Amino acid sequence: SPYTLSLHDALPILDTQLKAIVFKGKNNVTDQLNASQFVWKRKSENAEEDELWNNTKGKGVKVINITTNDVYQKATFTCEINDI
Repeated sequence: SPYTLSLHDALPILDTQLKAIVFKGKNNVTDQLNASQFVWKRKSENAEEDELWNNTKGKGVKVINITTNDVYQKATFTCEINDI
């Protein structure tokens, strides 16, 4: 079965939490994966700050907390799963 990734935001828009949930077919396999496999990326109008964010906050966690400090006007967050 193919893997799918579902991102869920848990809190109000200004301070929120994004959680990656990974499915193999219909089965949630998130708990079977190591946090080190999760790589979050931010894309905004500021590529330099995005690179810094990606290299410090985006590695090795299944859940990220997003605050207004992480978003200036607009930002897109993605999550990739390595070695799956």
